[in-house]
Amino acid sequence: MSKRRRRGSFFNWFYFMTNVGAMIASPVLVWIQMNVAMLDLAVAALLFFAGSNFYMLQKPGGSPITRMLQVIESLLGIGADEVALGNYQSTLLVTVVTKVTTTGGRPGWIADNLNRDHLDYYYYWLLARPG
Repeated sequence: MSKRRRRGSFFNWFYFMTNVGAMIASPVLVWIQMNVAMLDLAVAALLFFAGSNFYMLQKPGGSPITRMLQVIESLLGIGADEVALGNYQSTLLVTVVTKVTTTGGRPGWIADNLNRDHLDYYYYWLLARPG
């Protein structure tokens, strides 16, 4: 079997087993949340406190202005991962759509009540945005 074919086979099996694991884990997690929720919380708290000695605690150093510039740099995409930038873009888009469509006392496209929303209008804008 060629190297390329083995690699393709590996990724096919990897993807398949990932989906099988997710399919099995979903109902198991729901059952655990419904039946053993307090035990989960106790185990999580125990692990948190047991591992707290391994955390590095250090005060933020340097200038606050430098840290703010680092945030702006990451927003501009210079050395930032695209997931964070996409979250900021999505938040900005939802805010702008809400502000623009609620002028003049209108309910707007994105209301507090999902039954009154016009999310189809919002998704057209989301699909139309570049990138």
